[in-house]
Amino acid sequence: MLANWITLSRFPLLLLSVLILYFGSATLRLAGVALLFLGLMLDTVDGMVARKPGRRACSEACSISRPTALTSWSCGCALPIYD
Repeated sequence: MLANWITLSRFPLLLLSVLILYFGSATLRLAGVALLFLGLMLDTVDGMVARKPGRRACSEACSISRPTALTSWSCGCALPIYD
């Protein structure tokens, strides 16, 4: 149950980081990268919580964690390096 809440908490964080990356200043973009990194780290925590001893892995775990990784790659490729 806790793993589901961790997963659901990543989506608003992902949306906020994408908005910051596309519409923020250079300083805010660094904060957006940090938020995106935090979302990726929450994916690791989510996996550890979901696979505690005695629990089975959720079948949707791979498909739910993919949006964060795909968004990070998409933003990295689409955004210019220099302002």
